Amino acid sequence: MEVNAERDCSVLGGLFQTIINDMKGSVPVWEDFTSKASKLHTQLKTTIVAVSAFLEAFQRIADIATNSRAESFQRPNHQLDLLMKMIWPEIPGIVREV
Repeated sequence: MEVNAERDCSVLGGLFQTIINDMKGSVPVWEDFTSKASKLHTQLKTTIVAVSAFLEAFQRIADIATNSRAESFQRPNHQLDLLMKMIWPEIPGIVREV
């Protein structure tokens, strides 16, 4: 019985040593992954801010078009209003999360 326990401990010790050696070799990969994830996070925050600014400008254009009484400008089927109702409510929530 003692022989089996000693053999099992030896196997577990070898497995532990293999895992530790593998982890030592993977440190640069994890650091690279962490660095790239941080850069992605920064870029996504920047993209959200840019999209928000774009939609605010688009909203101002929509407001001008809505209030315009010029005969040369016609809004076909209220598509602009429908688009803004679908897109705009989502953006403030996304920006707040960042």
